[in-house]
Amino acid sequence: MPWMYAVLKRSPLATVMVKRMGSFPRRARELIQSRRAKGVTTTKSNDREDLLDQLLETKEKFPQTVDELVLHGYATTPLFAGGDSVAAVITAVVYFVGKHPSVAAKLHAELQSSGLQMPPLWVEIQKIPYLDAVIHETFRCLSLGAALSRRAIPPGREFILNDGRRVPPGTAVAMLGWATQFNQDIYGADAHQFRPERWLIVPTESPDEYAERLRWMNKADLTWGAGDRACMGRNIARCEIYKLVATLYSMFDVSGAFSFCLRARGTTIRIGLTIWGRFNLWTQRRNGSSGRLWG
Repeated sequence: MPWMYAVLKRSPLATVMVKRMGSFPRRARELIQSRRAKGVTTTKSNDREDLLDQLLETKEKFPQTVDELVLHGYATTPLFAGGDSVAAVITAVVYFVGKHPSVAAKLHAELQSSGLQMPPLWVEIQKIPYLDAVIHETFRCLSLGAALSRRAIPPGREFILNDGRRVPPGTAVAMLGWATQFNQDIYGADAHQFRPERWLIVPTESPDEYAERLRWMNKADLTWGAGDRACMGRNIARCEIYKLVATLYSMFDVSGAFSFCLRARGTTIRIGLTIWGRFNLWTQRRNGSSGRLWG
């Protein structure tokens, strides 16, 4: 709404947000300068290549296309984009798994028997079926975007709703992810329940039947958008989410729906979660001392 933008852009809140947004390009600039200060543009000599390596290498190969301004833009985008989305998904995983002890038990058992190294490799995580099912089901139940990007109905075409109403060409329309991600014809009568097992093959279906069912479920999952409007950073975001969730549930025991208890290496971390409120992190060590951190 243009009038709301005109009002908000002059508010103190807008000033604070613009100032905070400036921290992202500043951090990107620091990372680039730090890497160059080492006298090399990549860290491949250490058998490790990161995204900044690839960006610097791209600038060397295509200097006419990727100048300093473009390079800084490329480096800023991964820091700025998707941060809230990834955090929301991870929070939702902890909530849903904590609310369903049987899911937590299966996830812990699978990760413990997987032999994952820490930090886990992406190629290894993709071979863990129940972890994949838990994250897929979280994507489905969370529905990251309130609505997909608006699109105008093309000229000469008419959009007819299920109740028979006609939407004329030129009208901007959008669709909620909830409309497909809770579709009972695709996900079953229990579509409104968190059940990761729906993403796994069941004994009563053949591999072909499972592949077809999975194809329809993936097609109806609009977590990352679809078509030419799909999220460009979804592969990086998925890698972050899978690796972090695998690490968290491999190293800690997490239990409880609103009061989580994490144990590792003799340390107990208690987390109290208030939806739409402050996030409290409690830690308790073996000697009984405790501390409180605000997040």
